[in-house]
Amino acid sequence: MIDLGRQLAGLRRRVLLALVMLATLLLFAGCEDKGPYPLELSDYQTAVLGLDFKTLPARGLVDQKGEAFSFANYWADGKPVMMTEIYTNCPMPDMCPMLMAKVARAQTILAEQGVKPQDYRVLILSMDPENDPPEAMLSYAQVHGLRMENVTLVTGNKQTLDAVMKKLEVGIRMAPDGELIHSMRTYVMDAEGKIAAGFRQSGWKPEELATRLKGQL
Repeated sequence: MIDLGRQLAGLRRRVLLALVMLATLLLFAGCEDKGPYPLELSDYQTAVLGLDFKTLPARGLVDQKGEAFSFANYWADGKPVMMTEIYTNCPMPDMCPMLMAKVARAQTILAEQGVKPQDYRVLILSMDPENDPPEAMLSYAQVHGLRMENVTLVTGNKQTLDAVMKKLEVGIRMAPDGELIHSMRTYVMDAEGKIAAGFRQSGWKPEELATRLKGQL
């Protein structure tokens, strides 16, 4: 005798799985690299191109010391910034870990060219603040070789950081296994908090990032 209830339950599970897979594919399609590195300003949507980063929401955000963070105060001293986003449990070696290593290498290149840490700043935002407490962010940055003299690591309120990621054109979705599926953007910001250059994912070269940052000094 056919168990109709069991068949319907199985059908619902298959439909749900198909919908999850479709959503994942669409996210990757939207985040796929389709252009050269680095991004040209014409590649940006008008909204992010004209965004004043000093006005980004900061409610409930903290740095690696657990102290309150605001984007407005961060740019108060008028220094250029290289900024990107990561999550510390990222299992993909060619994504967050590689990105952090490249930012660290860009710091080294700038130092070799005589640029002092106090001349610019490095800002790293968490994409998974619920699992990235300040001490985890600090440990992750240190493990990947960042020079901490001018680095600020931001975590804290998930709702706030989700809103920030949306404004930065960073797509994030939680997979069924708990892994974050995400795109990545690395920006060079001028002293006024406006985009000067940008890079997709992690396929760019540290030399390019260093050159773009140095151009803002």
